[in-house]
Amino acid sequence: MDMGMFDTFNGQIKCPNCAAIQNTEVQFKWSECLLLDYELGDVVPGAQEGLYVEDDWFNERCSNCKTEFMPNVVLKNGKVISFISKEELKRTDIAQLKDIPLKHAKTQRYERDKIVAKGFTKESADFNKQPFKENQLIMAFEREWKVAKGWRKDFNPEKVSEFFKLTGCATR
Repeated sequence: MDMGMFDTFNGQIKCPNCAAIQNTEVQFKWSECLLLDYELGDVVPGAQEGLYVEDDWFNERCSNCKTEFMPNVVLKNGKVISFISKEELKRTDIAQLKDIPLKHAKTQRYERDKIVAKGFTKESADFNKQPFKENQLIMAFEREWKVAKGWRKDFNPEKVSEFFKLTGCATR
């Protein structure tokens, strides 16, 4: 059976029973439905103005105490501002939930990654030696890595389409 396309909210939620924090995801079908992921601080195209709570799909099970609960996503003027259980939501005035900056989760992750990356040497791979072969070992960020799969063997940044140049899609 085909379930169709959807988008997903990804975040962290507190168990209403033991207060353990764990990852959660809530799928929804009222936006672009292009398998996009949204996190705290992301603006969702097509979202309602004002306060909105999305609570469709599946229950979570706490990884700590095994309690089942329903995850909810709170949006304010189209921006994801909170992940909260239905049980906690009953005890909360969502109008009092604090707004957060745009791209909050991505900014937090970037700041953490910058701290972790401090001290790494600057390394790059020579495009003339590409592509790497499957299972080849390479050094990057002071660690040894095994190549799982190679991508476009004939990539030439000088000859890519204007779309790739403008969007940066081919820069990884």
